[in-house]
Amino acid sequence: MIIISTQAMRPWTVSIAGDTTTFSAVSAVSAVSSVDDHTADAALPRVWGGRGLGVHRVDLPGLHASLVETMKHPAYWAARARHGLSTGRGTTEAWSMPHHDTDDDFVYFTGPCGNPGSDVGYRSAAVFTIELVDLRGLRVRLTAHLSPAS
Repeated sequence: MIIISTQAMRPWTVSIAGDTTTFSAVSAVSAVSSVDDHTADAALPRVWGGRGLGVHRVDLPGLHASLVETMKHPAYWAARARHGLSTGRGTTEAWSMPHHDTDDDFVYFTGPCGNPGSDVGYRSAAVFTIELVDLRGLRVRLTAHLSPAS
């Protein structure tokens, strides 16, 4: 297993095993036990297995840095070579344009995040997975979202 963690990636840590990337998030708010603070759960990323991802606005720059660092790793390039782009994976179209929900200050993306499950809707998760070949599309969407309007 490969672990990637830099200062710029905070609050994220990334691990790579095979063709799967696991993102772990511990923000200042979510680091508090939900037993101690019922609002701690509100800062965790939200995952709808196989359908999408929601991230608190303040954690987006760290997620972007995590994607950049992971895509520099040889494991990313090996996965791309194995799976290619002819399957449509790794394209921007796999991920939606981000939607900022001002009520909860989360930014939501539909796309291939996590494993499809029977649960409907977004669930708080301190850890979620994305296949290596699917990182590029999310990075492109997130870069555009974080870039100031021209």
